[in-house]
Amino acid sequence: MSKHNRFPASWSVRGFVLGGGSLVLSTMLATTSSAAPPSAAAALGLKPVQDGVEYEQVESSEIEKCEVRDIERDDWSGWEVSGGDGTLLRRFADTNGDKKVDLWCYFQYGVEVYRDVDANFNGKADQYRWMGTGGTRWGIDENEDGQIDRWKMISAEETTRELVESLADSDGNRFVTLLASPKELQAAGLTGDRLESLIKKASRAASNFKKFAASQKSIGPRSQWVQFAAATPGIVPADDIGVKKDVMAYENAVAMYDSEGKSGQMLVGTVIRIDNAWKLVDLPVLAENGEPIAQSNGNFFTPGGMASTGAGTSSAGNSKTQELVGSLETVDSQMVGEGDPKELAKLNERRADIVEKLIDAAETPAERETWTRQLVDTVSVATQSGTYPGGLKRLKELATSFRKSKGTQSDAMRAYTEYQLIGTEYIARQTEDADFAENQVWWLEQLTEFADQYPRAPETAAAKLQ
Repeated sequence: MSKHNRFPASWSVRGFVLGGGSLVLSTMLATTSSAAPPSAAAALGLKPVQDGVEYEQVESSEIEKCEVRDIERDDWSGWEVSGGDGTLLRRFADTNGDKKVDLWCYFQYGVEVYRDVDANFNGKADQYRWMGTGGTRWGIDENEDGQIDRWKMISAEETTRELVESLADSDGNRFVTLLASPKELQAAGLTGDRLESLIKKASRAASNFKKFAASQKSIGPRSQWVQFAAATPGIVPADDIGVKKDVMAYENAVAMYDSEGKSGQMLVGTVIRIDNAWKLVDLPVLAENGEPIAQSNGNFFTPGGMASTGAGTSSAGNSKTQELVGSLETVDSQMVGEGDPKELAKLNERRADIVEKLIDAAETPAERETWTRQLVDTVSVATQSGTYPGGLKRLKELATSFRKSKGTQSDAMRAYTEYQLIGTEYIARQTEDADFAENQVWWLEQLTEFADQYPRAPETAAAKLQ
């Protein structure tokens, strides 16, 4: 039996002959009302095109109690399969009157949870929809090969589920369907540096996925998605910089998963809503050894300003900056898939050195702030993920340097750096022999002191929320 619901050509159902990948009307049997329907066993033998669908299965001992009957609708023809207790199990329908089945429906506890759809009525499924208790996913299969090419509808929760499964199968094509395309990002209302930055991130994620999936050891073939975790989504208003219509997004979204009895978490990062689909813009970050997941500032809701745009800053004409950005991209590419902890530590150190040079080379205060934020963010994330042992010391030195500086910009960056330092040190304290309660007390005391010291800083609201 193939993926496209083929019956043996000898089966027939009240004027339908089952064969050729669909239900095809036989002229000879069109008026033969006595044609026998397929057996319940044969009808229940059909399977969804997509793997992993959870639908009602019938024990072999119970199949003889099931019934196949005609669909009782004026606008549809075909048949339904119900269990011995009358619960609906399957529905196979011709919805356009061409005497070919174009809808294959599967039920769980009497509720439809999934359907294969032949939307162009050529006998092959080209859309796959989950519904009811099965979720909201609606996939489009452009070339009718059984693989989803794009998502017409998918929730943020289901996007992270697909992400876990794409890593479990090392399926790059599946991952790419979750990434926001350049056209989709434009359609979402993004423009300028913001648009360019996200396009670059998504493109880099698509290129590096295969290497990333092969190098990570946390998610394997038997891993399963458990749940989605995030703060409430936020809105970037249409009058913000680089946005021409409201954009809805989650930042620091996390996917929880189970891998052969061991729980894990993955920082998915930004998930942006584009029409009825929630899309990713970057590769995830995995907590390989079960440590608390690192957090970043995201792409939209960085306290105090627009998210760092990295190479998309306005100093494109500065040859020194261009050279340093090229070096930064080289280091970034080397880090993808690098499994040696010592080499990763060296690469993180080198990356921080390059960003410091970019800060020195900045021609405007805005550029200097952008690169400084990026330095703080990347050192913080690398330290929290355990790939930069010297990162905490570097952050402390950076915070000290801001304490010695004066001016509005220095005050803002001092608050920003010290807030990130608190979170980074808290994660670094979570060792195997650490006292969790003691660390919690330390963390809350640090946040309280921060809020008292910087009552007007943008980060203070987040500190109080924590």
